[in-house]
Amino acid sequence: MISMLLQLFRGQPESYTKGAPAIAFAGGGTGGHLFPAIALAEEVRRHWPTSRMSFFCTKRPIDQNILSRTKFAYQPMSAPRWVGF
Repeated sequence: MISMLLQLFRGQPESYTKGAPAIAFAGGGTGGHLFPAIALAEEVRRHWPTSRMSFFCTKRPIDQNILSRTKFAYQPMSAPRWVGF
């Protein structure tokens, strides 16, 4: 995934790549969604230390429990459960 991000910024005008990327992650409710996103965010931060990342997650306690242990900003949001999916 990080290679896809690197390719995205290659060949872009200098004014576009001069600053670090700002990325929003959406998901939550289970660690299966959050842990891969956190790993990706950490890898992006390794390549761009000044990058800005935010997580938009559910209000379920697991999201706050997991994300509060990171250095990333997060915003809990109401997210109804989908039945039958």
